[in-house]
Amino acid sequence: MQSDSAAIGLDVTDILSSLQALLVYQCIRLFNPSNISQQTQAERDNIVLQSWAVRLQLLQPLENGNELTNMTWESWVKQEATRRTLICIELVTGTYTYLRGLWPMGVECHHDLWFTAQKRLWEAKSAAEWRLTRDDTSSPLLPTNMLRLDSDIEHASPSDLDDIGVLLRVAGQGVENLNQWLSRDGRALQRWGDVHLR
Repeated sequence: MQSDSAAIGLDVTDILSSLQALLVYQCIRLFNPSNISQQTQAERDNIVLQSWAVRLQLLQPLENGNELTNMTWESWVKQEATRRTLICIELVTGTYTYLRGLWPMGVECHHDLWFTAQKRLWEAKSAAEWRLTRDDTSSPLLPTNMLRLDSDIEHASPSDLDDIGVLLRVAGQGVENLNQWLSRDGRALQRWGDVHLR
């Protein structure tokens, strides 16, 4: 595993791509119950994942979701990808810790994590489409802080929330609440179906 010192000279894009690759690798190893040695190594490598996440967080500009009007599409996509990667790291770490029976000890969100939950912004195919969505006052931008997740997305419709927003909503409010919420939107229900835990 590459040490943290090897990441010192990298820029945000380099660290982001390396961190995303490591996150996927960690998921494969952590959640594979048939290979305990890989799980154990992944637990040891978590320090590298966390240190790279901290480095990436430190390289992030201090902006919030209400400042989208001052951003370009390209800079927003890069920052949003970074924010979402950090959120996924926290989710994977928290989920694994919970499944290991260690919750809540040792689980702490290390970042002030927020993202923009508006589906149309994230799925924009061009800068022009992104600007039109950003400037459209009829659909909420949904700046969402993980510490206020429930209240930030409380009034969002299923067609407003992107996949990460929906997954975070079900993680926080449960599957039954998700099914009831999805039933109000035919397209979302068709996309997600009736969700059941097996």
